[in-house]
Amino acid sequence: MDTIVYNDYDVAADSYDRMARDHNLTDLLATCRRVLRHHGTPGRRLLDLGCGTGKGAIPLAEDGFEVTGVDSSARMLEVARAKPGAERVEFVVGTPVTCPRWDPSTRC
Repeated sequence: MDTIVYNDYDVAADSYDRMARDHNLTDLLATCRRVLRHHGTPGRRLLDLGCGTGKGAIPLAEDGFEVTGVDSSARMLEVARAKPGAERVEFVVGTPVTCPRWDPSTRC
């Protein structure tokens, strides 16, 4: 018997950015940048688990980081890939379970 996986985020993907427009990512990204500058990032590689529509991954890639964005919703990633700057991010359908130990040489 086939198993159907239902992902609420697939349904919400097209309107997610509008629904989340009040989420202040500016402060979160500023904090991330400050922490990354302070602690450094060997190889300048970042893994964004639950990246959704790329609202965090794309700006960090524009800062020069090599970003892999992972999300369980294929539709959210389609929305992310359609955004300006998305070509700088490698978007992968997955979860922390399917990507438990990130190896930068093999990606997820």
